[in-house]
Amino acid sequence: SFYLNPDFSAIHLGKGICFFRSREYEKARNEFQKAIEISSDFEPMRVNIGILNLEKGNNKEAERIFLELIT
Repeated sequence: SFYLNPDFSAIHLGKGICFFRSREYEKARNEFQKAIEISSDFEPMRVNIGILNLEKGNNKEAERIFLELIT
């Protein structure tokens, strides 16, 4: 069952979103990174890291991530 598997990328996505919403950005980034490590082609994580960078004012990094996603 994926509920018991800590290596299921969607679990890290959910945790990352929860941390993001509570403004715990570093914890959110860590969860998104874990999900990318598990499923490197899981694009929602990269989108969330881009949004996280925008929220923190790292516009250049956000732009780089978004451009990678569309090219």
